[in-house]
Amino acid sequence: MRLAEYIYANFPQYLKFDQLALYPDGMKIGYKPLLAYLIASLSKITSVDIELVGAFLPPIVGSLTVIPVYFLGKVVFNKYVGLLGALIFVLLPGEFLHRSLLGYPDHHFLEAILSLLTILFLVRYDKGFGYRWSVFSGVSLGLYLMNWFGAYLLVAIIATWFLIKYGYLVYSRKSVTRLAIGILMTLGVASFMSFTLWDYFTKMAMGFTILIISAMWGLTLIPKWAVSLALVTLGPVVASLAFKGWPIILERFMSAFWGFGTTISEANPTSLNLALDTYGLGAFMALGGVYLSIKNKVNSLFVVFYIFISLLAIGQLRWGYYMASGVALLSAYLILLVPKHLKEIVRPTVIFIMTFFLLMSITKAFHHTINLPNNITTHWYDALVWLNKNSPEPYNNANYYTQSNLGLPKYGILTWWDYGDWVIRIAKRSPSSNNMASDEPRFPNFITSKTKEEAEVHLKGVNIKYVLLDWEVLTGKWYAVQTKAKRNISTTDSIALRLWAGELEGYKLVYTNGHVRIIEKVN
Repeated sequence: MRLAEYIYANFPQYLKFDQLALYPDGMKIGYKPLLAYLIASLSKITSVDIELVGAFLPPIVGSLTVIPVYFLGKVVFNKYVGLLGALIFVLLPGEFLHRSLLGYPDHHFLEAILSLLTILFLVRYDKGFGYRWSVFSGVSLGLYLMNWFGAYLLVAIIATWFLIKYGYLVYSRKSVTRLAIGILMTLGVASFMSFTLWDYFTKMAMGFTILIISAMWGLTLIPKWAVSLALVTLGPVVASLAFKGWPIILERFMSAFWGFGTTISEANPTSLNLALDTYGLGAFMALGGVYLSIKNKVNSLFVVFYIFISLLAIGQLRWGYYMASGVALLSAYLILLVPKHLKEIVRPTVIFIMTFFLLMSITKAFHHTINLPNNITTHWYDALVWLNKNSPEPYNNANYYTQSNLGLPKYGILTWWDYGDWVIRIAKRSPSSNNMASDEPRFPNFITSKTKEEAEVHLKGVNIKYVLLDWEVLTGKWYAVQTKAKRNISTTDSIALRLWAGELEGYKLVYTNGHVRIIEKVN
């Protein structure tokens, strides 16, 4: 919303570097601009307040996502799987439902619908429809790349599918030309749309993917002796480039798959109990659906996509917003296929019973998800409004919030990184860390210090004027604070409780509402 407000005030300019985002030096913006542009543009076009656009866009787009879910089920299986899968998807709790709730304007709900459209269009192309479907897939992939900095994930899935199908076609002595052309068209259109927003990794990975697909296609078009010559001459060069880039690629993919030991809740692995709470009986039915899909040789891209996503979701809870559509469609496929082995007269009853028990198993979690409170509490909101109204402006320019190239702010706010984005947007002040800079150590090192003198060593060279604390940091999140500070210390042995009580010399408690406290550094 901060980025959308900036675009709205400076349309069509996008904020690439935010001086407020990370005290004192600011930081390059890691978020891609699609969602912020969408919110700002819709607000300008419709004259609807930007707050309302940002609040209502997630549930509107979340509701529209049922359309590609239906059509994907229809084109991969049949229209009945599409319809039943759409019904299950609508009622399925978990990360997708959570991230498409009213007032949750984050880029994940766009990730879900754009990835589904990309796969849907490419599946249609793979099933023999015209090249235009490859172009449509490229457009949706391009938008996907404009929406999320980790969007190469979907390209990796498409590349994995290409390698598997390429091997099958070559083994079967069939042409790979149509497959290669379709994927290269998809990647080409996506590249044309989003190239200016790519970081170094995306440029390297995308270029390498296009090169490998082109080379593997080319190898099928030339004589065998030329293939041998190409492998001998170009093989070492390609291997050398791959060897140099491999550590970066491996690190990126491990960060996507592996969530064990993290202090970030959404990056934790999905346990069996959590899977059952999230998907109910669908967690088991989807496994059966995958088995039957492989056995019955349904579209290979669909299978590769959901196996890949399943592995991601096991490693990190967050990928559930991709997983929901797969669980819904694969469960629907199982529900509709199993009764075919029974007498026709009992099939409708069996389908009804299986669907009923699946939906009953997710009812409690569904009710819990739709009643989740906003991530920011009223205590935090009130505290940050107070800070905005009762602290000195960080710049002499009254319009600083919607301007760039501001220079250093007069002072900074020390707080745990979870709350940095709230500080920027509501208090309009510069926090020491934010949700994109979770490794910034100043706050955890400061709060876990044993003495005031030790704590202030970590503030050397910066002008911290306020410290923001909530009780959650001193209790439920304390383990994460210790992890970031790389030390094992209790709150009673650190300055934390004295700071909370306003009893630390040189620090004055200036605001409290029970859950959140603002402490001013008075000297």
